[in-house]
Amino acid sequence: MGAIVTTTLPGADRGAPLAPTTVPPSPFRGEGASWDSPLGRTGCSGFTLLEVLVSVVILGTAMVAVLKLHASTVTLAAKAEAMATAARLAKNRMVDLTKTGVPAEGVNEGGYEEPDLSRFAWVERIEESSQYSTQRVKVYEVSVEVAWGPNPDQMVRVRTFRLQ
Repeated sequence: MGAIVTTTLPGADRGAPLAPTTVPPSPFRGEGASWDSPLGRTGCSGFTLLEVLVSVVILGTAMVAVLKLHASTVTLAAKAEAMATAARLAKNRMVDLTKTGVPAEGVNEGGYEEPDLSRFAWVERIEESSQYSTQRVKVYEVSVEVAWGPNPDQMVRVRTFRLQ
């Protein structure tokens, strides 16, 4: 059922109302709805405790997911930085090792004295490759490994072959 609204025009006689106007019922309001409350709750404002608790749970879950993502991103960035540094060190070691031709066979190990590089260690291996060598041509495998931890995924290897 519609509500009856009475209005007066400004400047008109204040005692004389205009013709009553019928406002059609809204499908979004209940029978006892007022114009002040779109959901039909009169005299209520704000959120219920249940609504607040649900929103806190949703926000808390989202924040946990974001913090886990951030932590894994920081871990992966540190690993990528260590891997790039190890690759650069291995390449430099290989260049120094092979710039004068084929180095002597054997295994050499060492580390770096610089404070930033103290966690990195290198191993050089120079050995004749029986698979590729012939009587006329000797083929040597030259490899340099740079590691920064005990795990196998914390190592970079650069290798090449030299003829003599």
